[in-house]
Amino acid sequence: MRKRITIEQMGLFEGLTPGRMGKDARYANRGMDLERMIEYANRRYAARGEAIIQKIHTKILPIRDGQGKIVTVRYDKSTVDYMGRMGNRPIAFEAKRGEGKRLDLGRILPQQLEFLQAWGEDIGFVLIALEGCEAAWVVPTPFILGAVAARQAGGPRRVSWRGMGWTATGLASIREADMMEAWRVPIGPGGIEYLSAVRRIWG
Repeated sequence: MRKRITIEQMGLFEGLTPGRMGKDARYANRGMDLERMIEYANRRYAARGEAIIQKIHTKILPIRDGQGKIVTVRYDKSTVDYMGRMGNRPIAFEAKRGEGKRLDLGRILPQQLEFLQAWGEDIGFVLIALEGCEAAWVVPTPFILGAVAARQAGGPRRVSWRGMGWTATGLASIREADMMEAWRVPIGPGGIEYLSAVRRIWG
């Protein structure tokens, strides 16, 4: 039987404490560790000839003061984190690491939502990982868009897609309890084998 472990057991939070860094830094480090897990899975997919999926790097733009000194940086992210092909099928997804047992929907940027919506019927989703969980979730774009629309409307919204029905709560975050079993991807020694859920959902 495959050994299942939490993200923390894979070392995602080693050396990270709230007292040593700000909230943005915590998100950045968590995201980097999630990125390593995804990259590991991507290398395995490429080696097995299953898919070629690459990281889309974020442009970092330095902001200078009147003396030319760099005072801060701006992250220019116009698309999603990963793009590629699974066989002859295009695939694009954003990866998000939640805080606690929930992900604030506001952390999915408007331009990322627009990109995924424009991606259309091709494979597009948000891969969500939450603290203390033995799984991650592949949430297809229509359900993410439904969750955001429900939050903006301030009430529940029913979303139906590909024979799956789901009720978005209208809350500002998506929680572990909100996830559908069909979206679930166990975390194991091989990292996050997210293509298992992709095949289950898209066929």
